[in-house]
Amino acid sequence: MQSMQACATIPSPYLRKKERSYSWSRGGIHDNRQGVTNHKRVRLNVSGLIFETFESTFDRFPETLLGSHEKRTKYYDPIRDEYYLARDKHTFDAILFYYQSKGILCRPEDVPSDVFNEELKFYEINDRRFPILNKVIESNTKKHPSEQTFRERGWELLENPESSTFAQYLGYFSILIITLSLITYCLETVPALKPQKINWFLMECVWITWFTMELILRFCFTPNRFRFLVSPFGLVDLVAVLPFYLTLFLPSDEGATSFAVLRILRVGRCLRLFKLSRYHCAPMLFAAAMKDCQEKLRALALCIFITVILFGSSMYYIEGLSEDSQFESIPDTFYYVIITMVTVGYGDYVPKTVLGRILGAFCAFSGVIVLYCFPTPIIVVRFVQLYKEHVISEMEKSGIDPTEFENKFNADKLFLASRKKRLDK
Repeated sequence: MQSMQACATIPSPYLRKKERSYSWSRGGIHDNRQGVTNHKRVRLNVSGLIFETFESTFDRFPETLLGSHEKRTKYYDPIRDEYYLARDKHTFDAILFYYQSKGILCRPEDVPSDVFNEELKFYEINDRRFPILNKVIESNTKKHPSEQTFRERGWELLENPESSTFAQYLGYFSILIITLSLITYCLETVPALKPQKINWFLMECVWITWFTMELILRFCFTPNRFRFLVSPFGLVDLVAVLPFYLTLFLPSDEGATSFAVLRILRVGRCLRLFKLSRYHCAPMLFAAAMKDCQEKLRALALCIFITVILFGSSMYYIEGLSEDSQFESIPDTFYYVIITMVTVGYGDYVPKTVLGRILGAFCAFSGVIVLYCFPTPIIVVRFVQLYKEHVISEMEKSGIDPTEFENKFNADKLFLASRKKRLDK
């Protein structure tokens, strides 16, 4: 699997997406989007259900079956002027949405995972729902260990902790080194421990030696060195060692500018924390959920921006009635509004008038609604659905039947839904 936009397992409501308007007639679906350059329509008969869309929609992914004119020609029926596909029509909703959304891949809840995977293979669509979770570079075909070259075995050892017992222990050791380096990074700033500067430096040299060896080995064993260097994990591995070597060539006694640069480089050491993402799926699932919800989050950001402007400008002119007002400008009130909306309330800026305090109370209430009530369900639902898809995918790769897990997952979801209904009553 390789990287791409992520999406969770969601039912057919994605057919109601804003940028698409469907008209249903004679059991068919017609894509009526505007502004498409190629207005040539393509008619597809999927096991009796008619779908219509623009040819340019498929042209976005020319490597797939429907995106390649040559590949889909063998399914063309010149008499009916349509492409006939004897495939699962329920899955095709998600397939068509994949092309229309420029790469968002979703499995409908009423379609079993094995059926969905078979349909993806037929349409030659790579399953990339878990972008950074997947290894940086994967070969198209899995080889038996006896058929692998030394370079391929080395890459498998470093990139896939589940490939062997030794790879698993190597992964545990790498996690230990990352954890110890972060502990060292924090403890060396404690005033009582600062005099032991040479000891901290020697410990840092040990951690850097391991990180450097790891980076060199990955670079040597990777199938594609350029792709590795520009990949997220490759950049993280590079950033983990770069600040240390740069600080060696930047003395700390050459003025304030050099000292500031030195401190900034040392801050970069905390980015080693992201190396842990290689060994656990949770951070990457969260990133995938955020990416999937980016459209909704953009709308939410616009709401927050409007709220800050309204409350900030109102607070400025209301507090302007008071002689001892702390708000000298509208940007000052922006800071107050943001701090109030996130329910922090430092107290360095406070309204003096009665109307200002009432407005501040409304600002706090609106912050709870806009910043917590709105985004939390959006992200949590996507995260849970992605987690389910990831677990099922891993179970299928291991040859384990995911039916029991799916049943338990759905039972828990029904229990929570029924409990929510009781609370609402």
